Amino acid sequence: MTPVEASEKLRAFLKAIGPNADAGLSVTGKRYSTAALSFTLWPDGVCKETAFSVEADTFDELFALAEAAWAKRQADYRAKIIRSMALEIIRLTADHGECTDAALRATFSVEEVARFGKEAVKDANAIASNGPFAIAIMKGANAA
Repeated sequence: MTPVEASEKLRAFLKAIGPNADAGLSVTGKRYSTAALSFTLWPDGVCKETAFSVEADTFDELFALAEAAWAKRQADYRAKIIRSMALEIIRLTADHGECTDAALRATFSVEEVARFGKEAVKDANAIASNGPFAIAIMKGANAA
């Protein structure tokens, strides 16, 4: 695989993950690594939580490892986005009497709202039905 082909494959990989996804793909000369290439994924964008890093000696091997690593983490990432969106739906509804797609787009992309919105609404309804809510007063080592 040529560097141009690797770049095209990387763009397709990131597009499938989401609109904020970013990755670093580099030739490594790190003394503590024996692999020639490294790949790091940030599904929420650079400077956010890292999903994983993998190393390999060929682009084909690197992408195979990256795809396998993402497959293991994809369900957790999806659940995190849905829960975050559900909580935002609850907050917006409490603050404004309703949650609009436009209001959600202040925090989430159009693609994320379309992709996860229906599941987030189900999650928001499930969370809200757990009331009434209260604050449990801690006693012991973690008490204030």
